[in-house]
Amino acid sequence: MKRVLILLVLVCTATSANAHPWGGLVVDAAGSVYFTFVSPIVGDGHVACVWRLDPGASEPVQALRATSDPSDLVLARDNNRVVYAAERVGSEPFQTRLWRFSPDGSPELILPFVGASQFNADPYAVDTNGSIYFQNGGAIWKRTIETGPERWIEAPDRLSSLLAVQGESILQVKGGVLVRDGELIADNLKLEDPPRVPFSGANILFDVAADSTSTYLAYYGNREVFRVDQDGSRHNLLESESPWSPSGVDVYQGTVFVLESVTPAPAWKFWQDSTLRPRIRMVSPSGEVRALWKYMLN
Repeated sequence: MKRVLILLVLVCTATSANAHPWGGLVVDAAGSVYFTFVSPIVGDGHVACVWRLDPGASEPVQALRATSDPSDLVLARDNNRVVYAAERVGSEPFQTRLWRFSPDGSPELILPFVGASQFNADPYAVDTNGSIYFQNGGAIWKRTIETGPERWIEAPDRLSSLLAVQGESILQVKGGVLVRDGELIADNLKLEDPPRVPFSGANILFDVAADSTSTYLAYYGNREVFRVDQDGSRHNLLESESPWSPSGVDVYQGTVFVLESVTPAPAWKFWQDSTLRPRIRMVSPSGEVRALWKYMLN
């Protein structure tokens, strides 16, 4: 699952304004990069939007635009790199529907608006067989498009703030703890008092991705991206210089793709002065970091 929700609550609280999602990145089988950000990126009337940057393209195009405000769009992909977007609208009780993107980038609505007991985007993941896993009511549930949810495993106290599929396993992340199929892989992944936190209350792991052997985390709260191997060892891959912070991550053919956004100060200026803007960088298998795309102010 490509995380976009926790920080929005913090921002909404700080600004007393409608929250808009940004953050979350996935790469499809053709190498197209999907990421969630607001539309328009600069200007009034922001709504949630999935953008797609195709290989060789100089600018992204809108792939899916939310139909209402406030709303969230939450990205996920399965192991075959089929891309999904969950659209959550309103306020509690939320209604959520699910889109699936075809290889040409066209979105198909596969699950209409339902309540949280039937599908919840906070968080969710999709496996290779099309089974959907989501958190609700102290458990993780499993369902398909055709069949309703069944209780899969217990997840008390919102064990999972992030979900991802790794082969036949499900990864769960809560706070600084990484669990695979109920087994602890690593803890202490978050610092208690990160020295590079963008602003007060932003110490979160924003996004998660996985390949067959490792888990990748975008640590918004300390402006870094790191990899966790199966033995629990942690390896830093990228640091974002201020005012940038990572809000999306995926790995494709050994290259790590990172979505970053400018973090304004103070936090209550999120939707003023066109401060919130994105860029995408890549980390090669050898560790070389280079820019793929950056939004440029006119």
